[in-house]
Amino acid sequence: MRKRLISFALAATIMVSTSLPAFATKKFDMSVFDGKDYVGVVTDDMTGWTFAFPRFGTIEEGGTYIVSDDDSRLSASSSLYLNDTYDFYYLDFNRTGSFASGFNSVIVKIGDNRYNFSNGQTDSTVSEGIVLESFSLPMKKELVPFMNDLAEHINDEIKVRFVGIYKDYDYFLLGTL
Repeated sequence: MRKRLISFALAATIMVSTSLPAFATKKFDMSVFDGKDYVGVVTDDMTGWTFAFPRFGTIEEGGTYIVSDDDSRLSASSSLYLNDTYDFYYLDFNRTGSFASGFNSVIVKIGDNRYNFSNGQTDSTVSEGIVLESFSLPMKKELVPFMNDLAEHINDEIKVRFVGIYKDYDYFLLGTL
């Protein structure tokens, strides 16, 4: 999961730094995503809109989420939205479960560095007894050291904590995933 997330995040960072109109034209080489079954790309050449996102599924299925001891599904992913007038790159953390945890921040420990993200956008939705909680961070220059640390420690253990008002979730991203 981590290698896929990091690969996608780095590719998305490169995409964000590229001229946006290039993505909306036929000249942009979308083949950079060929063979990347875990990345979905949707484009609309009429509006110039492009959306790149990871496909979901369990790690065993080649996806991006893990199942915790209480059957909650935890995931970390990145999404890229582009059009002619703006671009958004988000780092997303999601939890799906049978009860609310009050998910409102994320702590990531990479090597000796700790990153505490509490200023993101939170959302919670309940549908048919299932709670979906999300925490999204827009990619800004303040996240560059974090992204560099991810790339540098791609084969090391990375600790992640989803912090909630009612319950926290700890898990590890291992280099073998």
